[in-house]
Amino acid sequence: MVIKAFEYYAPESIKEAIDLLRQHGEKAKILAGGQSLIPIMKLGLSDFDHLIDLKRIKDMNYIKDTGKDSIVIGALAKHAEVENAPIIVEKCPLLSETAKLIGHPQIRNKGTIGGSICHCDPSADLLPTIVALDATLKVEGPTESKSFGAEEFFKDVFTTAMGPNDILTEIEVPVLPEGAGYAYQKLSMGAGDFAIVGVSTIIQVDSQRTCTSVRIVLGGVGEKPFRVRSAEEALLGKRITAEVVDEAVAHAVKEARPISDLKASAQYKKLMVATYTRRTLSAALSIAQRT
Repeated sequence: MVIKAFEYYAPESIKEAIDLLRQHGEKAKILAGGQSLIPIMKLGLSDFDHLIDLKRIKDMNYIKDTGKDSIVIGALAKHAEVENAPIIVEKCPLLSETAKLIGHPQIRNKGTIGGSICHCDPSADLLPTIVALDATLKVEGPTESKSFGAEEFFKDVFTTAMGPNDILTEIEVPVLPEGAGYAYQKLSMGAGDFAIVGVSTIIQVDSQRTCTSVRIVLGGVGEKPFRVRSAEEALLGKRITAEVVDEAVAHAVKEARPISDLKASAQYKKLMVATYTRRTLSAALSIAQRT
């Protein structure tokens, strides 16, 4: 399909990009990596007249250790860079392991962490892990800078807390605590496909196998990624046994909000929530008990 004609801009600063957004309003669109936007354009599902490409803004592509138990990632960092950055592999391996499952190598070498987050597809791999890590999303607007916790940033299907003239500039992720176990797993139609069901889990246990901290986040079975707090409460403060895990899994299934589509029925997705919640808990516990 022929893409509709548009005016192309390549600003060299965040301020210039924001000014272009203000100037052209709803008829402007931001391009980061393009791995979501370009297919939409080719399908004729987009309606804009001005494309603002961020690739020349050099100070939006970085991965740095803050020295304060967190890592900051520029919104234009590629998925492959997130996957392979030594500081992320060492201090936040859940994010690296999640990035490995995004699309295929070509997509990971072009797609950006900020683009995926802002696109806000509830089936995207990154989103449940960003929530599980309790990341902070930093946004620049025409008059002020803002920061959002991951849970408040994701609002609905393809909808974030950003204003129409805002640009996501940075993601700050806490390093995983020493001894934490972690896992992200998904059900998909094939390797590299979006998640039909995705689960991201972080857990800590003491020497008696008692859960001291846990976060379980579901993706693909609601309008946005969300923590399953009832499942977390079923685990917290308890010695992890098969019965305790069964109770947590049951809570995850109850809270899941899937809809039937061409990929799977809502009933089947519920069954897979049980399967992948159990699998990620098992994998995360295995790592936690080794440390």
